[in-house]
Amino acid sequence: RDALGWRRTAEMDADGRRVVVEDAGELAAVARLRALRADGLSLREIAATMTDEGYPTKRGGSGRRRRCAGC
Repeated sequence: RDALGWRRTAEMDADGRRVVVEDAGELAAVARLRALRADGLSLREIAATMTDEGYPTKRGGSGRRRRCAGC
């Protein structure tokens, strides 16, 4: 699984590893999540707010508390 804000491409680097690039949409979601947390929202409130605003989760499901716990 790729980290939030990053994705692997089919392209390989010189060492035979898949190239990792930024995912602008996911980076925007991370920035929004951090802003909401800085505003004092609970993890549950962050998940609800981001779902209401149309941000998808990494795997396309609904937001859950454990997804935001490491932020």
